[in-house]
Amino acid sequence: MIQNPYDRIKQRLARDGASVERPAGSPIIEAAHISREYRIGSDVVHAVQNVDLKVGRGRFITLVGRSGSGKTTLMNLLAGLDHPTSGQVFFEGRDMAAFSEKEFIELRRRRIGVVFQGFALLPLLSAYENVELPLRISGVSARERSDRTREVLEMVGLARRAKHRPFELSGGEQQRVSIARAVAMRPDVILADEPTGELDSVNAGAIFGLFRQMVATRDMTIVATTHDRTLLDMADEIYEIHDGSLSMRQSGRSAQPSAPTDTTRFRRPAPATQ
Repeated sequence: MIQNPYDRIKQRLARDGASVERPAGSPIIEAAHISREYRIGSDVVHAVQNVDLKVGRGRFITLVGRSGSGKTTLMNLLAGLDHPTSGQVFFEGRDMAAFSEKEFIELRRRRIGVVFQGFALLPLLSAYENVELPLRISGVSARERSDRTREVLEMVGLARRAKHRPFELSGGEQQRVSIARAVAMRPDVILADEPTGELDSVNAGAIFGLFRQMVATRDMTIVATTHDRTLLDMADEIYEIHDGSLSMRQSGRSAQPSAPTDTTRFRRPAPATQ
C-alpha cells in the first residue's frame, strides 16, 4: 500500500509544532479598490480596474478569464510583485505599500509562494536543485531540505526525474517542478498563475486535487488562475475577470476534499509520434 505523502507531512508538522494559530475571520490578503494602468505611447491600458477581493484563510479560490483579461496582473499585485496605480493591497491587515524591502523578502521567502506561468526554473539546475535552492536560501537545514524536496517531487510524480534539468523535461513536467518548489516552502498562501496550462486533463486534475488537499490538511490558502472550467468544482470560491474587472461567479460551494493525493495519479505525456 502506497502511503499518501501528505500523511508524512502532517506527521512532521505535528512533531515540529509547525501549525500556527491565525486570527479567525480576517482575510490573509485583501485588495481594496485596486487598479493598474500601463501607458503604451499615448494609449492607457487598464489592466486591472477597481478590484475588491478578500482572500480568506484556508480557502481555495479560482480566477477564470480569457487571455489578456488581467488575471496575471492581478496575481502580481496580490503577491506584491507589482504595485497598484490606485487602491491598496493588504497582507494580514498591513498595507503592502508600507513594507520595507526586508519585509518583502521575508514575505516572498516564507509566507507567499508563487507559481509562475512561465515556470521560472534555472536552466543549469536539476529539478531537485530548483526545488531545493529556495530552501537553502531561507536557511533550512540540509536534512530538512532533502526531506522536503524529495517529498514534494514525489507528490507531483517527478521523483524519478529529480536529476533532470529543465531542457530534459516536458512543459508539463517543468510546470510540476515549479509547483513543487512553491509547495516545499510551506507558505501560508500559494498564488498560482495558470498552474495547469501545460498539463493534460489527468495531471491537471491531480494538481488541483493536491491544492484541495493542502487547503484541507494545512489550512493553506490557494489562489489559482485557470482556463480549464472542468476543474472549478474543487474551488471554494470562483471569480470571473473580464477586461480587468472582477465579479464573483460562485461562492460557498463547500467543496469536499478530494481523495488523498497519490503520486500514481500523475502520468507522463505520451511520446510524440512522427
